Amino acid sequence: MSSKRDANAFLEMITECFVTAPSNPQVSTQRLSRVSDSCRKWHGVLDRIYLYPVKSCGAFQVKDSWQIVNTGLKYDREWMIVNAVGVCITQKQDARLCMINPIINLEMDTLELHYDGFEKITLPLNVTRHNRVSSLKCQSKVCGDRVLGWDCGKKVANWLSEVLGYEGLRLLKQCSDNNEIGRSADDGQTSLSLANQGQFLLINRASVDWLADCIRTDYLNTDNLLMRFRPNLVVLLPEPLVERNCKKIKVGKLNLNFGGHCTRCQMVCIDQASGEKSPEPLKTLSKMFGGKIMFGIYLSSLESSRVTMTINDRVEILANEEYN
Repeated sequence: MSSKRDANAFLEMITECFVTAPSNPQVSTQRLSRVSDSCRKWHGVLDRIYLYPVKSCGAFQVKDSWQIVNTGLKYDREWMIVNAVGVCITQKQDARLCMINPIINLEMDTLELHYDGFEKITLPLNVTRHNRVSSLKCQSKVCGDRVLGWDCGKKVANWLSEVLGYEGLRLLKQCSDNNEIGRSADDGQTSLSLANQGQFLLINRASVDWLADCIRTDYLNTDNLLMRFRPNLVVLLPEPLVERNCKKIKVGKLNLNFGGHCTRCQMVCIDQASGEKSPEPLKTLSKMFGGKIMFGIYLSSLESSRVTMTINDRVEILANEEYN
């Protein structure tokens, strides 16, 4: 859990990010925005696909293609870790969650959880009707929404408690039956998993390169910086920040609606490989955008048919009212 050292580091980060007045680099952002406005259509490719099976834990990188379901990427944020009183814990409470690394094996129909220094633990991807007889249905909350989930059992609960060092932890899998309580976005139409807001979070690799160049630190290379934003879809577009002006996006055969900009918090200051905290990139984001710390965009799909996303799929961004 959080220590006095963590609290001091957080206060230092707040001072550096929000007390210091924005400086000249903001001009660069305004220039890039004007470049974005000069073109209404952008083309690129889908470079990477990530999902986060257990909310706030490590990423699973897709090697080739992945199925899209009504909540987004299949198995994305379908599990969550809750404490003894049933509250979902995240990296805000314990940064070490990022080092719990998942591996999905579709052939074996299993989810493996790995943590350095401990034996892996394996559990089924799907809770069958037979297994539900011995499973306990529990209730928790995510972003104020009431969520029902199946308790994944004592074995994984003990593993989590051993890894993180405190008792009472349980792993829940979100209920998925049509007659069970689910989550929906603000539009009331889009189904959500245990993600905070949108079905998909898109990051433009060119924007990450641009931000890395603004920060210029030895400990933050582009890949490290990219993973701090915990994207689902990483796209290669010809210019940085053009995604900020989009209305709709097409990735392969899937049409996606713009669901808002992703407002960033102190979680982006956590190195997703080590769990260590630093003032960046929040400090630079605050300066570059005048205190409005937004990076990446949320996307959602209203299509009911199941499709597949594949690495190197064509990406087409349509800006504002130009989309037909």
